[in-house]
Amino acid sequence: EPLQETAYVTDDAQALKKIAKLTPSFLAGTRGPRGTIWLDENGQIQETPAFPVHTVDTLGAGDVFHGAFALAITEKQELRQALRFASAAAALKCTRFGGAFAAPQRAEVEELLSHVQAAARAQTVTSDLFSPARASRVTSADSPLRRTALGTNDQLSSSKPPDSDKDRPAP
Repeated sequence: EPLQETAYVTDDAQALKKIAKLTPSFLAGTRGPRGTIWLDENGQIQETPAFPVHTVDTLGAGDVFHGAFALAITEKQELRQALRFASAAAALKCTRFGGAFAAPQRAEVEELLSHVQAAARAQTVTSDLFSPARASRVTSADSPLRRTALGTNDQLSSSKPPDSDKDRPAP
């Protein structure tokens, strides 16, 4: 809202673009649980999502964000990565009571980032494993995986159980 009030518009993206006409500086606006909105080098609107956390206190979150962002930029992190680092630091701060004394340690920020990256990789693998194209290949009637998991088509259509343990499909 302060960004919108500064630019006299009702939309964050419009506000950033309007302010960008006045300065060549990097522009971004933090929006709490809605993440960060910013202009890339081409003047296009970009968004960095917030980390979903159980918020107990937002006092000092902006200060933590700006400090972490300044650190990341000084370390020559890529802009999007620097914004993610700052967002993670601010999110962790919000899970604790207190201002500056609730600021997270760098190791905590890096741990949160690594968990999010691992979850994203797992999601990608899961999406690949359960894609419709892969599912049709894996569940075709002559698939070794299907035969191993479910038995042969004869066993599937038979109403009687296999004669012995050797006839049972492997678990």
